[in-house]
Amino acid sequence: MDLLIDECVPASVTEIFAKHKHSIVYVSRELGQKTPDRLVAETADENSLVLVTWNYRDFKRLGITRRPPNNKQQYRHAGMISFICDEDQGKRRAEQVIASIEFEYGQALKRPDKRLLIAIYIDRFIVHY
Repeated sequence: MDLLIDECVPASVTEIFAKHKHSIVYVSRELGQKTPDRLVAETADENSLVLVTWNYRDFKRLGITRRPPNNKQQYRHAGMISFICDEDQGKRRAEQVIASIEFEYGQALKRPDKRLLIAIYIDRFIVHY
């Protein structure tokens, strides 16, 4: 997977993805500190990257969803893995679900809409089809 790592993602979570040989692009290195969410979403979309973030609500509002709020699909190529748990629980949750994430990514590549949209909670894992 080609991942865009948001500024809010702990290094310990990024290490899990790197250990599994996923391509990592850092928002802070490529776009700078405190990059506006819209620019992050545009970068993910333009480069067909899967955004990894703890900032689910803001990116959902921008429209990185299957059914955006305004019903206008702006980001047709950006995926998103959202952690909806405390940052200190992120590494453990990433370790627990990495195989499922990889499986779902493989399934997404078989669909016409190839975006991977996943929400990782403390007690569940949701794939948005």
